[in-house]
Amino acid sequence: MLGAKAIAEIDITASDMLEEFMHELDSQDITFAMMRVKQDLYAQLKRSGMLQKIGEDRIFPTINTAVKAFQEDSQSPPETSLQSIEGS
Repeated sequence: MLGAKAIAEIDITASDMLEEFMHELDSQDITFAMMRVKQDLYAQLKRSGMLQKIGEDRIFPTINTAVKAFQEDSQSPPETSLQSIEGS
């Protein structure tokens, strides 16, 4: 979770680094998300195509909404349970 409160803008270098970081996290099955994204930054992310890469569902206006979303996600049942794998 990247707290973006102090991020006013993003340039091409930062965008490239962010994309590389997201790929690294994804390769380790870690979900990337951003919280406290201001409107100007959101607009820049959208124009640059980064918003689509991040996923609009991974942008949160507050810490509380981010935590709640991740708690709900972690409580959803896994697609395949260990018991069903062992029973095969």
